[in-house]
Amino acid sequence: MSKTVRIVDGTVREIIPPAATIPSVAFWYGAEFAAQCIEAPDEVMQNWTYDVEAETFAAPVPPEPTPSVPTIEEQITSVQNHVDMIDNAISDFFINVVPTLGTGV
Repeated sequence: MSKTVRIVDGTVREIIPPAATIPSVAFWYGAEFAAQCIEAPDEVMQNWTYDVEAETFAAPVPPEPTPSVPTIEEQITSVQNHVDMIDNAISDFFINVVPTLGTGV
């Protein structure tokens, strides 16, 4: 079995109801619309892509998952880690550098 689909920019935009193919798609929708329609296997659905050169259909590729947003607790931990790093750098400065100021070391 097959079905009639409308292709726009390489993508299945519409599945034509079987009743709209008798006597023809052009009869119901007009020649311009019918020129965009082709036969497709039954499993083809809206948003599938169509490769004109290979005359093949492919299911849409699912979008890449979006990165998860860190929880409030994770954000607080990250900020605290940065604060600790800065605090340690300041402590090191006052412990190791300030005492040597003016001593020529």
